[in-house]
Amino acid sequence: MGGTSFLSMNAQSLPDHYRQVYDNLKDSVSRSTKKGIKKVPVAQIESFSHQYLIAIGMLSRLRANPALRGYVQPFQKLLLEANILLYPEESYTLKRFFKYVWTTVPAQLWENRYFTALSFAICGVSSIIGFIIVLQNFEMAEIFLGGLRDSKDVEEYLFSPEAQAKMLQAGRNSSNSEKSIFAVALMINNIRVTLICLTMGALFAIPTLFLLIQTGFMLGALPALFYKGDLYGLGAWMLPHGVPEVSAVILGGGGGLKLGFSMLKPGPSGMGHQFRAALKNVSGTALVCCLLLVWAGLVESFIRQSTLGNQIRYLIVGVSLIPLLLLYWRAYIAYQQSVKRNIE
Repeated sequence: MGGTSFLSMNAQSLPDHYRQVYDNLKDSVSRSTKKGIKKVPVAQIESFSHQYLIAIGMLSRLRANPALRGYVQPFQKLLLEANILLYPEESYTLKRFFKYVWTTVPAQLWENRYFTALSFAICGVSSIIGFIIVLQNFEMAEIFLGGLRDSKDVEEYLFSPEAQAKMLQAGRNSSNSEKSIFAVALMINNIRVTLICLTMGALFAIPTLFLLIQTGFMLGALPALFYKGDLYGLGAWMLPHGVPEVSAVILGGGGGLKLGFSMLKPGPSGMGHQFRAALKNVSGTALVCCLLLVWAGLVESFIRQSTLGNQIRYLIVGVSLIPLLLLYWRAYIAYQQSVKRNIE
């Protein structure tokens, strides 16, 4: 559609400079549609963008002039075509998903490293406090460990090697189907708790802090009960699934703290904008947490409840640390690459 057909849309005569802008933009749209925007030279794209901005300004003037309002619709239509060409929406392809997993998610993890470190510190200090409290008064383990019914159970774990051994060997005779059901239940529960820990950062991170402290107390209480017993066996029982599980809680806690910080310090763009940006930033953290908890659920069901010796279990702990170290190595590389791209 050239300038003549455009003018025929209304009996009024459109000023030449309006028509020239329309014709130039129409020509750029036609060339870009024919060649594909990626094949158009950079100089022509810059000219295209300039014409697009001028046409937007002219559209406002057309709307303000009653005599020229008949030209508003064709201008709008052309601007829509130009907008689609200049600012295309990315399609959700498999390649884009892999780019998100390989580049965006690790970069987000490294960007949030200080919040993750704070989450680790809160959980770690709480576990030390919980350990000291239970060591001084073993009945406090009733509060920290929900699986113990009363002080009698606590006393048995503290003073009876037989009760400790029974706990460490529980579930070994379960069938594979029972272990599978147990694994799924663990995954669902742990993912739910960790996502709550993350998303409740929207409430100024107060629930997140509570869950991190509660997790720390629980982690410190059980070693305190085994302090004079089979502490080595307890480590072999806890650590294989504890490494990915606690890592997920700490990462989720770090994400929750970041959300809470965005609420406490909204910035010049407003609280809502800052919160949405923070929520988008921790989306990758949620994905990593879910993967870690699936892994932890499988280990807790099929490794913890197995007849494997303690040495093999500690070897599994070492192997479990390798993917976490590689993840943060990749996070550092991806973050540096993203910073370099932004500078360029």
